[in-house]
Amino acid sequence: MTMQIAVCVKQVLDTTLPLRVVDGVVRQVARRPIAQPGLADCAALEAALALRARVGGEIAAVSVGEAEAVEALRFCLARGVDRAVHVRRADRLDPVGAARVVVRALAASPVAIVMSGAASGDGASGLFPAVVAEGLGWPLVTGVAALEVDDSDPREPLRSLTAVRRLERSDREIVRCPLPAVLAFDGKG
Repeated sequence: MTMQIAVCVKQVLDTTLPLRVVDGVVRQVARRPIAQPGLADCAALEAALALRARVGGEIAAVSVGEAEAVEALRFCLARGVDRAVHVRRADRLDPVGAARVVVRALAASPVAIVMSGAASGDGASGLFPAVVAEGLGWPLVTGVAALEVDDSDPREPLRSLTAVRRLERSDREIVRCPLPAVLAFDGKG
C-alpha cells in the first residue's frame, strides 16, 4: 500500500509587508492584502515533498476555510502535491476548531503521517498540531527541523522516522518516532 501523507496549510498575511493593528485586528499596510502559506507550513510541505521523493507515496494538502484555503491549496498543488482537500468553512475557526475539523476529514483516510507548521503565522498558538495528534490518537513531535529515513527495504512499509528537533540556543535533539504520527515543523530554516 502506498504511504499517504497529509500536509495541513493555512493562508496568512505576508509578514514581510508592514503590519498594523486597527480596532484590535492586524492589517497589512497595502492596497490589497497579500497572503501566503506560513513559513512553518511551507517547511512541512517541503519536508513532505522530500519524504515522498525518498520513499514514495502520495501527498494530500489540507486546508480549512473559504477563498483563502483555496489559494493555499493552489500553492501546494503548484509545488507538486498529489491532491488537495478543501474543508469548506465560512466561519472563522480557532486552532482547536480547525484541528477538530481536520481530524474528521482525515479519520476515514489511510494517512500515515500528518505534517503541519508548529504554529501559524497569524495566531501562533501552537495548538493545531497537538489537537490533531490527540484527535487521531497518534504521537506528536514538535519543533521538527529535519527528517531522516533509515535505509530499510524499500518494499517494506515505513514504520518509523527519525526527526531532528530544534531546541533552545540552536541545540538539536534526535527523536525516533513510530508511525502513524503528527509532525509539527518550526519553519526557522
